[in-house]
Amino acid sequence: MKYLFPLLTFILVACSTPALETIQPERTAITAFVKALPDVAPGSYKPVGWGNPIPFLRRDSARCDVNRIAREVGPRRIRDPEIQEILDRDMAITDLTPVGTWMTHDYWARNKDGVLYCISNQVFAVYRNGEVEMLFSGREVVPEQ
Repeated sequence: MKYLFPLLTFILVACSTPALETIQPERTAITAFVKALPDVAPGSYKPVGWGNPIPFLRRDSARCDVNRIAREVGPRRIRDPEIQEILDRDMAITDLTPVGTWMTHDYWARNKDGVLYCISNQVFAVYRNGEVEMLFSGREVVPEQ
């Protein structure tokens, strides 16, 4: 009985942590995407951490489209009937088919001006065809001493 708790704990951890081989393609795709960003100086990218992969569903993709459209059209055009029709159509999607993987990533980099910055909890979607989309981003500039 005294070995039951450690055994169950080991099984729970082993089953809940994805194997590195299964998430390596997503990490590789995100790394290539970040290195190709125009504001990342060549050779300055240093990965810090990775979040757990989460299935990215067709419904999630539609919700991200709604957010992107709302940002692009701005508050004045958001009430236009043709914009509302697009937003309503996307919000009605309830399809739970996986279309890719969500993953967060933290890294250090320098911009073209040489300023060091840290990105924390940047959220990426890696689609099944290998395409990467940055969904949410945050930047913290770090003063050098």
